[in-house]
Amino acid sequence: MYVSVAGHRAFFSTGSGQHVAENESVLFVHGAGFDHTVWTLPARYFARQGRNVIAVDLPGRGLSGGEALTSIEAMADWLCLVLDELDIRQASVVGHSMGSLVALNFAAKYPDRVRNLALLGTSTPMPVSDPCWMQPGPISIRRSTWRIPGATAVSRIRVVTKTRVLR
Repeated sequence: MYVSVAGHRAFFSTGSGQHVAENESVLFVHGAGFDHTVWTLPARYFARQGRNVIAVDLPGRGLSGGEALTSIEAMADWLCLVLDELDIRQASVVGHSMGSLVALNFAAKYPDRVRNLALLGTSTPMPVSDPCWMQPGPISIRRSTWRIPGATAVSRIRVVTKTRVLR
């Protein structure tokens, strides 16, 4: 489906479901270099469970128009515009890779819009392409907990960051 967001056509998949105002919504955010199609199976599953599914193509990606946004913050703000356009007050937000950082930023900026938050394949900082991952050697794991001030739906997020130790 297409909606107009910030003057450009924005595409989102519904998982073959219909939007029903009183149903819970799930917003899926893809990673860098991907589009809504990475969410095909989960989108169908949640649509068949009676959820409103919004598997977006970020601006300049997939079937969405406009220039690609260059910051995580701008993408999070864009997600808020998408939910506004669809008249969705609150959603469970699922992000993968770069999309997980967008989802995390969205939850921090708009905590009242987030029912649940799922971050898949996340780390911070997140280089999209880091040559150190191609090197053999041990991996250092760092665990950290983020607190989102004023959050009602999400209060703590645990992030496991893996980095390759270079010799």
